[in-house]
Amino acid sequence: MPSLKRIFSIAHIFVVANFLGKGCCDDVCPHGVTNITREISGEFVYPSSGTYGANETKCWRIEVPKPYVGIGIIYHRFEIEECLDCECDTFSATDSYEDLRDGKCGRYSPDYLNYYNRLQGTMSTLEELDGQNVYLRLKTDDSIHHSGIKISFIIKSDSPDSGQQTFLNVSSGQISTPKFGSKNYPANFDWEWYLLASEGHQIEIKFESFELEQSEQCQNDYLEIREAYYQDPNLSEEIQGVFGAVLARPMCGTDSPREIHSAGNMVWVHFHSDSNDTTTYKGFKATFTSSESRTLSISYASSLVILVSLIIVTAI
Repeated sequence: MPSLKRIFSIAHIFVVANFLGKGCCDDVCPHGVTNITREISGEFVYPSSGTYGANETKCWRIEVPKPYVGIGIIYHRFEIEECLDCECDTFSATDSYEDLRDGKCGRYSPDYLNYYNRLQGTMSTLEELDGQNVYLRLKTDDSIHHSGIKISFIIKSDSPDSGQQTFLNVSSGQISTPKFGSKNYPANFDWEWYLLASEGHQIEIKFESFELEQSEQCQNDYLEIREAYYQDPNLSEEIQGVFGAVLARPMCGTDSPREIHSAGNMVWVHFHSDSNDTTTYKGFKATFTSSESRTLSISYASSLVILVSLIIVTAI
């Protein structure tokens, strides 16, 4: 079974607490909520070293920027005191603030979780949370403290319905919006292209023309590109892109995008237009080619362990 290849650099970003109106004085997050914004992927660690403290209630919010629709979480360390019904220490990850009281506990060492992720396939163990806000909460009592949590996360893209896909397993080709050059692209149009190259190859995408509606954060009409991957490494037909490494965030307007170079041999391209048929434009046209990889690469499963950004959240 072919494996995907990725290369990632690590950036260290120290998150500063921004207190939100919600959670500043209630019993869920009495000390406020630490706000994590503008990140499309990263690693969340608490505590950064040692063990968590006694009688802590720590809350975080990961803001999901539009037009993304959620995040995926993979656990690399989960060591929270075991207790009946998790009444002692608890950790919660949810898309609903009101559900933060319901958490989980237990001890799963990094070695076990790394083994489990490899055994099951990293994408099979990914926990999906939908919505524009994802909340995390750690609550502890006055005894027995462990090493806490370490998770990686990546922003989730929206995806067209089944049947709105094109699969191109060729060394070179062209993709474009419908009737490019003769008509504007239609409203309410969603399509995804999977560009597939031979194992050990990379894909390059060049844009010949690009004209889409301009909007804030490209929420209306946009084109985005990510690495593609197998949801289950044992089922090659289950190819997806919504959680792939981001090659180009949602793009719109009339500025021609830069050349796109993949790290692996499969790429997901997604075009979306909204329901407003008075703001459709010329669209886009791009060519793609594949060539043998010239760079050191690592497996997709390993890449999620060292996602693009490393975010270390510390208590304040």
